[in-house]
Amino acid sequence: MIFSSKIFFTYPLVLFAFLLLPFIWKFLKTVPPSPKLKKFPGIVFLAKYKSMDHKPEKNSNLIIFLRLFLISTIILGFSQPQIIKSNDDIVSNLIIIDNSKFSSIAWRSTINKITELILENNNEQNNFSIITSTELAKNDLFYLHEKNASETLESISNLKPLSWNPNYLLLKEKINNFKKKFDNIYWFTEPIDFKHKKNLFENLNQNNIKVFNIDKEKIPPIIKFKKQQNDTFNFEIFHPLKIFNEVTIDCYSLDGKLLFKNSFSTDLIKKQDFYVSEVKLEVPLNLKNKIDYFKFNNINSSSTKIFLSETQKKKTVGIVETNQNFQNLNLDSGNYFVKNALKTNFKVKKQDLKEILDKEIKLLFIDDQSINYDESNERLEKWISEGGTLVKFGGENFIKNIKSQSHQKLRSAFSLTGKKISVKGNLSLKQSLKLSEISNESPLFGLKVPNEIEIKEYIESSPSNFTRNINVWLRLENGTPLISSVSQSKGQIIFFHIPCNTDWSNLTLSYFFVDILQKIVDQSKGIKLKGERALKPFKNLDALGELIDPSPQSLNIPNINKLKTLKINYNYPPGLYKDIYGIYALNSENSSQFEFKLLNFDDNVSFYQKYNEKNINLKDTLFILSIFLFITDTIITLFLRQLVNFKQLNFFFFCLSAFLSYELVAEKIKISEISENKIGYILNGNPEIDKVSYNGLKTLSGIITQKTAAIFTDPKSIDLKNDKLFSFPLIYWVTDTRVRALPKKIKQYINDGGLLLIDCKLNEDEIIIDKCLERFETLLESNFPGKLEMLDKSHAIAKSFYLLQDFPGRRNEPVFFLKSNSIKFDNASSVIFGINDWAGAWAKKNKEDFLLPILENNSNQRKSSFRFGLNLLIYSLTGNYKTDQVHVPEILKRMEKK
Repeated sequence: MIFSSKIFFTYPLVLFAFLLLPFIWKFLKTVPPSPKLKKFPGIVFLAKYKSMDHKPEKNSNLIIFLRLFLISTIILGFSQPQIIKSNDDIVSNLIIIDNSKFSSIAWRSTINKITELILENNNEQNNFSIITSTELAKNDLFYLHEKNASETLESISNLKPLSWNPNYLLLKEKINNFKKKFDNIYWFTEPIDFKHKKNLFENLNQNNIKVFNIDKEKIPPIIKFKKQQNDTFNFEIFHPLKIFNEVTIDCYSLDGKLLFKNSFSTDLIKKQDFYVSEVKLEVPLNLKNKIDYFKFNNINSSSTKIFLSETQKKKTVGIVETNQNFQNLNLDSGNYFVKNALKTNFKVKKQDLKEILDKEIKLLFIDDQSINYDESNERLEKWISEGGTLVKFGGENFIKNIKSQSHQKLRSAFSLTGKKISVKGNLSLKQSLKLSEISNESPLFGLKVPNEIEIKEYIESSPSNFTRNINVWLRLENGTPLISSVSQSKGQIIFFHIPCNTDWSNLTLSYFFVDILQKIVDQSKGIKLKGERALKPFKNLDALGELIDPSPQSLNIPNINKLKTLKINYNYPPGLYKDIYGIYALNSENSSQFEFKLLNFDDNVSFYQKYNEKNINLKDTLFILSIFLFITDTIITLFLRQLVNFKQLNFFFFCLSAFLSYELVAEKIKISEISENKIGYILNGNPEIDKVSYNGLKTLSGIITQKTAAIFTDPKSIDLKNDKLFSFPLIYWVTDTRVRALPKKIKQYINDGGLLLIDCKLNEDEIIIDKCLERFETLLESNFPGKLEMLDKSHAIAKSFYLLQDFPGRRNEPVFFLKSNSIKFDNASSVIFGINDWAGAWAKKNKEDFLLPILENNSNQRKSSFRFGLNLLIYSLTGNYKTDQVHVPEILKRMEKK
């Protein structure tokens, strides 16, 4: 690159071509123009010319200089000279980027805006410094110092938001420590007032600063996990705007599999500076222990994902045994029934009482075994008082050992008489007793009592000694307690008045028994968390809601009980932590994230951007000048050779100017018409139909923009009288059988390679597709070569994105296409025809609910309809490319998976 004061050449070596100019001069000076053959009578020649000069005529100096000037402009054009219009001062720009968890939703758009800003100021007199607001490590912020545009763009492309709060105090200190004052400061931030942010703004406001606020609606909501009660999860959703009254919660396993989904409409409650929606999510019992995390409104952010710890999922229960080998073989043992009822959904540990009390288990089952645990009674009572739940079954052995220390305390606590009541007998009117309905005060409330359960014998309670401390869970039809509980400090004892086998009843053979044990486990703590347990980082949750490997700054959590109060930062990022007992979640809600409110920071700020204008590249000007010189040379040469005269030249310039004027007036095309992809829909004349068409096509445009690289803006209505059609890759036409001829604009659109989707609406007296098909088959085949054929899975539309078997809308009738034999458009189909009401299937009433129902009894039909619409849009942009042989292996693999 060569500089000369205010001008430099991008490709200076091209200038060596000027050395060839003397040879070109010599060539142009000696070689005459080609002779012209002209026939005329000899007498005219003799009269006009007195003598003949056999010396060849040389080019005129005007032509020679004109051609040398033309060659010089071409050489200069290829060397790309540029005029340095700006001054020599370097303009230093500081870009401040908020990259906390509040930036997650708008992160991509923020980076795009920063990229545009840098590209607009991309010249050699601008340098850029970048600093972020969130700590990478202690007192460490990302900082990039005075780089050019390309280096800066490369650095910001690798930036990601962090899933904890910003540190504006540290940011202020860093900026104040900069020795150099920046000419321009750009701050990309959220419109919220967080701790120390105002002070930073007031400090920066003394400089030349411009603030870019993200959209308020892109501030991520804050999800607070309140509590879990059995199979119900309670959440609170906080946001400074009134936008989250519609909530969708997705339940996932850790491998990303969607297990359950539910949507809610809630009333918003104002709490200080936030609007709060409260949600109670009930999940199926068989899925509760499989759920690893919840995701809200499909928003990718650390604050919209709530992970569950192992203690909130699969609990551990203990079964006390004396001889494990004997118990495993004895199918009549109570432990056998308990284990089989619990092993599917819970971890079961079977050990001797002394050993199992040393574990961290907080729920124990003891059946009616012939054991005496008086030696461990004190330890057992201490275990219960510290929050343990003991489930004890009565039976023959319990009655035999009623005088033992441990059984005597149970007898007193539950007011037991120590007698077995047998219902069956020769003098009994009944051979068994049924169960009574469960009271609404019972922990078992909500369970349905089966009629087939029969109780033949039970241990009697003394009504006279019955105290208020006894909580009856389930009674027999005669009012006698069957399952009771008493509280003991922080724990409780649950007593079954029957053994856990089939000797006295058939309860253990029923699903009702499984439900009872499920309720007992739900009320227990399952496993105790010892405070001294340390947790190691397993997976970090980044601000975009993705689980990543732990960073080098992530530390062990020294005390597991600090999970709920731990301040989230670079050392303790949200995510999953583990030890030998399981995985535990540290969610983003733990951070003090309610200390902010909405506030714009660009009010009353004066910003005068200092900049250096871009250099002026003379390449285009020189090439335009060379074209003008070439045309001028051609006209002069033709004039000198007497091939044209002044009248012809005047007529030529008149026609040229008239043509250009007509083109400029006739083709006033807006840039937006050709720079954006949008679907067009022809106005039907019925406002309701047009409204549904716009709604459905807008929804489809949003889906293809979300799922693919193609970006579609909102659909545009088409008035065939006034609007042009050439800019639409796809046009949706809702019509009926009353069409008698194809409009000329539609014919031209199809001939130019556009894709027309015809959705025929049947008249009231027509109920089958044949009427529509017959009408349009005649219209299309009379105007275009080819014929209508049925669309099937072999067509490129069926595999342009998804692999499709059918192409439904609200209906699922056959769909047809106009087969084209035009090589010009790669034999691509130009017309798709059907009566399936596609826009009606795509139209939405709100974010979650659809406007119109599906007319077929198929729950997946709407999903297939959207897939057809997406395939159709991809096909309108790419044509038959998916029919190329290179795509066959991948398509076959996908077909095998299906």
